[in-house]
Order: sequence, then structure tokens, then C-alpha cells
Amino acid sequence: TEHTRMAMPETNIGLFPDVGGGYFLSRCPGHVGEYLALTGDVISAGQALQYGLADVQIEAARLPALWAALASETFANRQEVEAWLATHVGTQNKDAIKPDARIDAVFSLLRVKHMVDALEKAKDDRWAQKTATVLRKRSPLMLHVTLADAFFVSPWAPEAHPLRVL
Repeated sequence: TEHTRMAMPETNIGLFPDVGGGYFLSRCPGHVGEYLALTGDVISAGQALQYGLADVQIEAARLPALWAALASETFANRQEVEAWLATHVGTQNKDAIKPDARIDAVFSLLRVKHMVDALEKAKDDRWAQKTATVLRKRSPLMLHVTLADAFFVSPWAPEAHPLRVL
């Protein structure tokens, strides 16, 4: 909905993403997953759609009627559920899923230190300076564990970055 906010807040207290976060974040386009996992940045519904973390966005006001209609249905299989959702909610626009070049330029680097260094070199970029500050506040050990977790569950590991872990 328009009220959606998504994040990995556990990174704020020195933990790495849980509940399969490493798995689904590693499937985000480009290196958005590493960015979200390492920073814990809060994203909107629109960003969640762009990063492939949500299928559709609907207005919050529609939810009560949608839940009531869904509860009144009986489905024989998954295909029937998916067909009902496609009719009443819509389907994912795969063309909307795309990487973020600014994020990729930094979070594709092999090591956390290289990422922070690259961010700190961009003196006139507010996003880069803010992101560097966030990473500097995180537990260094957990940043490395998080990056390794994203790497090992990546559908492209180990071919993509064979030396990335440490």
C-alpha cells in the first residue's frame, strides 16, 4: 500500500538479516540486496516494486473489501488463487524491476572497506555521505557476515565474486 515501509532493522543492532532475508535480498536486481542488508535502509512500496520485493501495490482503503472477498472464496489449487489475485489485485510488472546504478557502483565492490572508501570519496553526494556514516556505525564483524551471507545464498555464487567473502 501507500503506507508500506520495508527494512532489515536487525542490522541496526549488530545482527545480520534473518527470516530468509539473505535469500530474498540476494535475488534483488543488481546489488540492491547487499545495500539493503548492510544499511538497513527503509524503503517505500514503490522501491519494493522496483527491487522485486513486492508484486503489486494497492491502496490501503481497498484492503478490507479485498480481504472479505478473498475469505468468501474457495480455491481448489494454487492456480485458482493466483487467477483470483490477478483479477482482483493485478500482476507483477517484471519490466519495473531494475537495478539502481548508484547503489550498484558501490555495493558491487568486493569488500565492505572498499564500499565505505568509495562512499567517503564522494564528498558532494549526500546519499553517499549518509550511507558511509550508516556503515561506519554498524558492527564491522556483522557487516562482513552479512556480505558473506548475501554472497553464499546468491543464485550466482560463487561464479560472480569468487573472492568476495573476506
